[in-house]
Amino acid sequence: MFTSAKTLLLLVTGLLFQPNTNAELEKKEVLQKKIQVLVPKNWKALPVTLIKTKYPGAQPPQEVYTDSSGQLSLAFNHTDSKLLSSQLHTYANVLKASLNKANPQATWLQSGFIHVEGKEIGFFKLVSNVNGQKIFNQVYFTELKGRLLLGTFNCT
Repeated sequence: MFTSAKTLLLLVTGLLFQPNTNAELEKKEVLQKKIQVLVPKNWKALPVTLIKTKYPGAQPPQEVYTDSSGQLSLAFNHTDSKLLSSQLHTYANVLKASLNKANPQATWLQSGFIHVEGKEIGFFKLVSNVNGQKIFNQVYFTELKGRLLLGTFNCT
């Protein structure tokens, strides 16, 4: 049986793929079985070497699932950054400022917080522009075992 922390992103990622998309979903255990997520069946895990290429920053995600074109992806990272649930709103402000600084032309579509099984999850939806290419990003973040848990969906 999974605790609410493990089913957290399972419920959130399920929101990305509404029933009318015809995507057949399957449960995956990610981040060393810390959480479960719903991923389209035909998506594959990206090898670590390609993760480092696709996400060249200092902290690339630990796991990424992508479609065959590489244009749609779900990424997950349970960071070493300490985070208490009570700090989630402060963290949201810091993350938003950081994303704005990295991409000042980003178009912010939505941001807020949702509650899933008693757990608060922050989220952002934005369209960024990288090298002239627009990228839709949906970022989720919460506390898991005293550390920051990030989940992202993006498509080009």
